[in-house]
Amino acid sequence: MRDIFALCVLLSVARFTHGISLALKKQDISHKLVLFNASISEKEDGDGKSEGGGWTYSFYDDGGSVALDGANLYHINHRTGLVRYKRDVACEDLPKNPSVFVVKSSRKSDRAQTLIAVDVSVDCREDAGGGPGPESTGSAIGIDVILAPETGGSACFEEGTTTLPVGRYLPDDIAARCELMFFADDLANYEVSASGAITVKRRHCLRTPAAISTIRLGSVSKRTKKFESDAGRDRICNLFVGRIQDLTVAMVGGGSIGDVSDRYALDRAVRMDLLEPFKPHHRTRRAINSNPTFKTSQYIVITPENEEPGYIVKEMSEEAEDSDVGLAGELSYGLYVVNDARSLDLFTIDPMTGTVTTTAALDRESIPEHYFRVRATDHGNPPRTGSTMLLIYVEDMNDHAPEFENLYYTITIPENIERGSAITEVRAADDDEGQNSDIRYNILNVGGANSAFRIDTRSGVISTTALLDRELVASYTLQIQAIDQGVVPGPRSSTAQVDIVLLDENDNVPQFGQRNYVVEIVEDIELNTVVGTVGAVDGDLGSNADIRFSLSGGQEGHFAIDTFTGEISVIATLNYEQQSSYRLVVRAQDNGRPPRSNSTTVIVNIVDVNDNAPHFTRHLFESSVREDVTVGTSVIHPQAFDYDSGSFAALTYRIDNLDDGTGYFPFLIDPDTGLICTADVLDREIREVFHFNVLTQDQGDPPKTASTQVKITLLDV
Repeated sequence: MRDIFALCVLLSVARFTHGISLALKKQDISHKLVLFNASISEKEDGDGKSEGGGWTYSFYDDGGSVALDGANLYHINHRTGLVRYKRDVACEDLPKNPSVFVVKSSRKSDRAQTLIAVDVSVDCREDAGGGPGPESTGSAIGIDVILAPETGGSACFEEGTTTLPVGRYLPDDIAARCELMFFADDLANYEVSASGAITVKRRHCLRTPAAISTIRLGSVSKRTKKFESDAGRDRICNLFVGRIQDLTVAMVGGGSIGDVSDRYALDRAVRMDLLEPFKPHHRTRRAINSNPTFKTSQYIVITPENEEPGYIVKEMSEEAEDSDVGLAGELSYGLYVVNDARSLDLFTIDPMTGTVTTTAALDRESIPEHYFRVRATDHGNPPRTGSTMLLIYVEDMNDHAPEFENLYYTITIPENIERGSAITEVRAADDDEGQNSDIRYNILNVGGANSAFRIDTRSGVISTTALLDRELVASYTLQIQAIDQGVVPGPRSSTAQVDIVLLDENDNVPQFGQRNYVVEIVEDIELNTVVGTVGAVDGDLGSNADIRFSLSGGQEGHFAIDTFTGEISVIATLNYEQQSSYRLVVRAQDNGRPPRSNSTTVIVNIVDVNDNAPHFTRHLFESSVREDVTVGTSVIHPQAFDYDSGSFAALTYRIDNLDDGTGYFPFLIDPDTGLICTADVLDREIREVFHFNVLTQDQGDPPKTASTQVKITLLDV
């Protein structure tokens, strides 16, 4: 069933008349007493499947007196569903008795909704005794179910399929405190289990047009023998006494729903039979009921913080007007939060008088402003409403003392600090506002040696007023006061301690072990290899002698130095052919205040390695020569080069691939220069064209080589 249909459930009470009756005594009117537990917890059906959780709870707003009763008299926890009185009130001062509220339970996962109406009657007599509440009469509690296919086409229900587990949608108070019995009559296709689960009795299908079935469902509870009003444990068992409920199930076949408006109309039509019984109407002329109005669209009120609960903020009845007479001119008031939901826990409005009062002491530092919409509703038929904005500013009282960022400050300064120098700043903050947060600073123990210091009363900056000598006074302790300018109830203050320690002067610079350093390394050295170490000493003590090393120039991203040890290492690939030497500037700096530093130079010479092979300038060298030239004549000069240096760039040449089958090769090559000359008399008739290779190699170990082709053509004479 769940795979085919989307389910919408509505437990409803016809015209909200006597759905659940609670009979209370006057001493029960307390905000601590739980009147009704509307929570719907996880329950298991006959198939062993469970479902629950995800419910939220609120009062149902029908736009009339039911909504006013729920909003003005009662409070519901949106998460737990517990309903209590909003506040303690005398029985005789109840604005309405009996009253009714309707709890709406909603769950997003399956779009389920339930409505439970609770009728509360309080016996205000002094001699009222315990006993069961009145039996419920009038309309019945019912369930509206709209089952709509999620996909097109007709839908079939197999025998034994659970279509609606009614028991899952009952509040915990009903399920736990009442013995319920479910039954039904005139069912052709369905049956109802003892737990309230409606299952398919025989296989059937829904087809076009829409099929609508009506099932009569009943539930009976056993009333307890004694009603214990003070404990509140048994009052729920006055539910459903001997009544029959109607269950209307509208099962809409696939493809026949129509558009959204058609489906909505069907939904409303089904519910009308349950919620709106037919009543004869008589056409009578009725006076026009005008809306209540307020004198202005917004009211701004200033309310002091820390006042006891019950402080009167505003009399809204003095601002609302309704020109109607009779019930249509009588107004009830509601207070609705606009901005911060926490405000709703701090204020309330008397629904009859419109008096807005506090329910707890206000704290400006927590919420400085509160925004509400005040709604006035008359008692006409239909009721009319008017609204206005109420902005409540919380007036600050000097209820916070200044607070320092730190209660203890310790600073160190050099003994040769100049007179008038600022040495530190103390800061305090005050959560109040205006003059209540306007802070002044002063030194409480200003005499004696401490007269060498002063504090700016506004900024809290402490500075020297005289020259200091560590050999005379090594340290000072100042007691600093921060005081606000509050008037009501008076200024508030706090103190902090500042300890000042003088340091010896840092008069020595670090000294290197050598004036200059020279390091020699090969160009193919591995990365992160240490190539040298510099060292320095400082004649001072403590942090003044604590030296840190750094490279301040010349490294070009190829070298790094260990801050603490002075070890210099390679961090990037070196190339002798690009740069054969580096000049590094090493800086040694102590941790004195101010720090002192010195520098030295480290020369890093790069030693070449045979990492480049020779290269000829061309891949083919061609030349022609007359056959009558003399022996020793230069014919062609294949040239090569090597990017290395020294012996790695010294090249030798030789001719390769000489054997052409004739044994005639009248040329030779200079092994040092690569110059090719005639070594014998040339004869074109023996051989006209000579093709051969010339090889060159450097002096590396192992050597690197290169080759090129040579073509020599003999010219006839």
